[in-house]
Order: sequence, then structure tokens, then C-alpha cells
Amino acid sequence: TLAAKPADLFQAALTAAPTAPVAPKATEPDGMVRLRAVAGFGLMVAKADGRVAAAERKAVRAHLATAFGHDPALARSIDSVLEQTDKAIPTEGDALHAVRGAVPAAEWAALLAFAERVAGASGEPNAKERDALARIAAALGVVASKPKQLEPAPA
Repeated sequence: TLAAKPADLFQAALTAAPTAPVAPKATEPDGMVRLRAVAGFGLMVAKADGRVAAAERKAVRAHLATAFGHDPALARSIDSVLEQTDKAIPTEGDALHAVRGAVPAAEWAALLAFAERVAGASGEPNAKERDALARIAAALGVVASKPKQLEPAPA
């Protein structure tokens, strides 16, 4: 036979034997959280036009090496983090949320400059990439750098 359900579920929960507390998860070091956030951000920018070009991936890798190469543990993790992130590139919203949580606001202008380098790594940024850069600049509250004006060729 089935056991009868108690009439008062709240009272039953209060009198039930307590469950063991969930062990806290080991947290990643701040540097690793930051590395993952910046890698996701860079690859998200690279994919803004629908695909990640080899030159864009190379630009992301170069930035990560410059930013995190001073720490031997992080430097060893760059390629594996890129590989993992490349399998599940975050959405624009998720990538921005991650960098806002991991990167100090004082460095957001440098993040936008990084995004501009990634978008321009495979040639002049297209409309999708320019739109993404504008949204990123607005979300971070940073002014995008002025596009370089080409001077007309002398007649």
C-alpha cells in the first residue's frame, strides 16, 4: 500500500529529518575566472558576424597571452580555456555579464579596444561587427574609438 501523504506539507517539512548540507563548491581563482570571461568575450566578438575567422581567433589568443602570460598557471591554461570556450561561445549578454563581473570597470575601455582589434583582425569590420561593437561600447559605458579616416588620394 502507498503511504498516506501528510495533510500539512509545511508541517511535514519542518518535522522531517534534516538533510546534510551541500558541500560548498571549490571556487576558481580570480585569475582563472577573469581568463574565462575575457576569452568568452573575445570569441563572442569574433563570432559577431556569424563565424570565427582564424585571424580573429589568433587575435584573441595573442591578447590572452599578453594579459595572462605573466602568471605561469594561467599561461598554461590559455589554450585549454580557448578550446573549451570555442565549443560553447557565450551570447553577447552572457559574455558582457561575465566581463563586468570579472574585470574592473577601470579596464573596460581596454576591453573595448580589444574587441575592436578582434573585429578588425580579418579585415575591415562589417555591419554586424560594427553594430556589435556599438552595443558593447554602450553596455560597458565606454566611448568607441573613432574609425580612421582615409585621406583621399591626391589627384
